[in-house]
Amino acid sequence: MNGLALQPAHFQTKRFCPFHGGFILLADCPIVGTNEALVTAGPIAAMGTSGQETLTSAFDGKERVVLSRPPAAPQLPQRRFGGTKVADLPSPVELVGDSAAAGTRPVRACSVCRHPLPAGIDTRDPMSVSLVGHSGASKTTTLVALAEQVRQHGPALIGFDEFMPTEATARRFRAVMGDYRHAGGSVRVTATNELHPPLEFLAAPGRANQPINVLFHDVAGEQLMDTDERLKTAPAVLWSDLVIYFYNPEESPRLQLVRAGQDQAVMLNAVHDDIVEMTRYRNAWDGSPFLPPLIVLLCKADLLPAEVARVADQGETGVQAAIRALGDADVVDAGLRWPEVYWRLISAQPAGGHPPRGLVDVFDMVSRLLRERT
Repeated sequence: MNGLALQPAHFQTKRFCPFHGGFILLADCPIVGTNEALVTAGPIAAMGTSGQETLTSAFDGKERVVLSRPPAAPQLPQRRFGGTKVADLPSPVELVGDSAAAGTRPVRACSVCRHPLPAGIDTRDPMSVSLVGHSGASKTTTLVALAEQVRQHGPALIGFDEFMPTEATARRFRAVMGDYRHAGGSVRVTATNELHPPLEFLAAPGRANQPINVLFHDVAGEQLMDTDERLKTAPAVLWSDLVIYFYNPEESPRLQLVRAGQDQAVMLNAVHDDIVEMTRYRNAWDGSPFLPPLIVLLCKADLLPAEVARVADQGETGVQAAIRALGDADVVDAGLRWPEVYWRLISAQPAGGHPPRGLVDVFDMVSRLLRERT
């Protein structure tokens, strides 16, 4: 990471929980086990841990065994000059102690929503990127294509010194990748009947030149289109650091290759309004609600009619003009409601086995916008 030093957490370290959208003190967080092969009442009891206390996550509803309560802050000597040093926070493994219990993959659980926090949260700020769009708009395919490009060419391709999936995310990629690596292959459709944890990448540098966790929230389009399901299965969109909207030309009035049952502008407007309402709910309303940057992607560029493709190639205004030419001027109007919006042309998996188009440009912008977040 070009000499970046990981800063250890201490008893006053605060982090933003990506699962309920609020700040917490890491020192207030209990430790839970996340290795589902071991974290059951039988093995935990056999390890000799005290009690069988459990916590139920408000995010996914799962019950997890508590391995350690939050640590007590040590009493440090007062110094006349230079202030009082803040003690380093013991890691989850240190708090669990027993070598067998450590095999349960202990992590901190949010003190508010009780969901397990990213394992690297002691040293990395989590940052959330929400992927918004109808089913079939290529959200998952775009992430798979990104991971493949970085695997082949390295993270500098998109402006990072480090960018790698966690082990859990790598396993999920293997499950959805299908035959993507073969010409004409496809990525498996995101399941619509379950809650999807974010896809997590370790990245650097981030804000203030420090390493970060980038959490991509890739939710099934059907869940996003449902007013009530959206807030239940994709709450992170309300406090995202960045929103990427995937416009699918196949659904446009001009092409009409697929029908999703809802105009594409409806979802983008709904996400905008949900975020504004959350700002109001959190008592932060001052007439100028916080809205994260928005990137509008005109996806599947290889499917555009030749004359529309020529227009779309003319930069940001060209992408807007191309979407209008496809009969979706209301999508452009919805995007322009955001105070900071960017327009890009992309094809994550062009026909004929050609390499992705526009992918590097888009995610180089993503890395820049995440570094600039305050």
